[in-house]
This record gives sequence, C-alpha cells and structure tokens, in this order.
Amino acid sequence: MMTVITSSFVSGLVLTALMAWPEVPSRSDGAVLEGEVHCASDQPKVIFVEADELVPPGPPARPAVLDQRRLEFVPHVLPIVAGTRVAFINSDPFLHNVFSASTTKLFNLGTYPTGITRYVTFDRPGPVEVLCNVHHEMLAYILVLPTHLFTLTDNTGRYRLEGLPVGKIRVTLWCKAHGVHRQALDIEGPGTRKLDWDDSGEPAARQLVFER
Repeated sequence: MMTVITSSFVSGLVLTALMAWPEVPSRSDGAVLEGEVHCASDQPKVIFVEADELVPPGPPARPAVLDQRRLEFVPHVLPIVAGTRVAFINSDPFLHNVFSASTTKLFNLGTYPTGITRYVTFDRPGPVEVLCNVHHEMLAYILVLPTHLFTLTDNTGRYRLEGLPVGKIRVTLWCKAHGVHRQALDIEGPGTRKLDWDDSGEPAARQLVFER
C-alpha cells in the first residue's frame, strides 16, 4: 500500500512524501529513508534525522578532512557529528589562512604553507562558514549535527539514509540556496520510505536552529 501526501511547506517549498511499507523489509536493523531533492542549485544538500530517543554514538576516531586544493575547499559542504575533529589540509603550493567568524565555532588557524595540516574540534551543533583570509573567493560550509544519521545528496539530487529508529522522527533538509526545511515522519517498522523534496520557487532561507 502506498500513500501520497502533498502539502505546502516552508517558504514556498512544496514537499511530496511517498511513504511505502513493503511486505518484505529491506533491512532487519532499521528503516531506510530515500528520495530526491529537486532544486535548481547544484550545490550538495544535507539530509539528517533527529529523534527524541536517539542517542548518537561518540565522534569518530579519525578526523574529517577539509582540504584546500586549487584555491577551493574540498568538499564544499562537510556534514559532521558534534565532537568531530576536522583536519584542514593545505595541498596548494602557496599559503592559506583558514578562519571562521561563525557563532557556532569561531577560529583562526593562521597562515600556513603547503603540506601542513591544522585541526579544529567542533563541539557545538550548528552551521559554520569557512573562509580563507588570503583568497577571499574560497568558501566552504561545515554543518555540525546533533545526530549521526545524515547524508549528502549525490550529483543527481538523490539520497539514502539507513538505520532509522522506529517511532517519531524529524527529517531536515539543509540547502544553502533555499535554507532549512523540516518534515515529521512516523516510522512504524523496518522498510523503505520515500521522501522527495520539490522546489517550487525561491523560498527564503531560515536560520538553522537545531531542535533539542
């Protein structure tokens, strides 16, 4: 049985949710959420899931990496769980100065040459805008999340999240071009749910605030 729900969502974003409960679950250790984000922007989007009873594991032992190559931060969007240590590598043959004035994490790594790596630990959930004080065209976003259930869309806008808990969850879409949009879902058991996000115009961005 498949139920199709279409409703107006935040600031002109139309959300189409296709929620299917197959007779044979695709996984035995949790539900799966997959779908597609239809948006004119080609920047990566982040999808993440929160739940009141969800306790995320500790941060990963290995640091996440934000590289500097050919006058670009790679990747452009880096989602991480709170508590993660990020390595800022300089792979360019010239100096960089990485910093952020974001309220989530204020830091300045100073100017350092090629081959050097400097580290920052991000303890507080929220968005972080990363810049270079030497090359003003360089820009990246670190999204520090209060959950380990997150993913990036691929280059076609598709995404897939596995291991969702049973019960009420909050699904959040973060897109730099169109802001933050949320949808509540009730996961009744293992299986695959489909959640597609359709951009119907130019919705105004909202400040990213994480629910507790």
